[in-house]
Amino acid sequence: MPVYNSDMEEALLSSVFKDNALFPILVDLVNAQDFYWSPHKWLWTSFLNLHEAGSSIDIITASEELERAGSLDDYVSAFGGIRGREALSKLKELDADQNHAETYARSVNDSSTCRKVQETMNKGLKWINDGNRAIEIISNLEHELGKVAVYSGAKSVSIMKAPEAVEKARRLHENARTGNSIEIKTGLRDLDSLLGGLFPRELIIVSARTGEGKTGLLL
Repeated sequence: MPVYNSDMEEALLSSVFKDNALFPILVDLVNAQDFYWSPHKWLWTSFLNLHEAGSSIDIITASEELERAGSLDDYVSAFGGIRGREALSKLKELDADQNHAETYARSVNDSSTCRKVQETMNKGLKWINDGNRAIEIISNLEHELGKVAVYSGAKSVSIMKAPEAVEKARRLHENARTGNSIEIKTGLRDLDSLLGGLFPRELIIVSARTGEGKTGLLL
């Protein structure tokens, strides 16, 4: 059974209807493909289109956007079989607290990641049944799970050659001992913890899919 929490998906969508100012924050945590229920994917895409066009997000504008995409009549709630504009109205009326919208978003993203892991594990079972060698299966699984981590926003570790790592550690130790710290703090604690700060002569490339928050981070 795929990992799927319809309550969280609907609570997230409902939160945007209640306070569309939340969307610029939420779009960095979730994309349309993170939703399991297809109509929810359509609605999130309509939110994104409205946001990029500088339009407000509400029942009317979202309905019009879905209608332009030819999916309003096919939009059906996950429960009850309610369709179209009536389904959108019911969505807004849900007992969801928009103050918890980020929690809903992270839950939707987490479920999406779990489904990707399930899919990867199913591939692994198929490779076993097909008679592949263990080393090949492990290598393929590492590759596939690496892609899941990257596209799900999981932290990855930087890799460097041993001599480079030793030299970097020596320089950092010496700077710390003399109180001559040369790193530049970004002010983002998680990022500073991961990178140790920004250093002269280092090139840091920020890359991600569209809508993942690259511009917001750098600004």
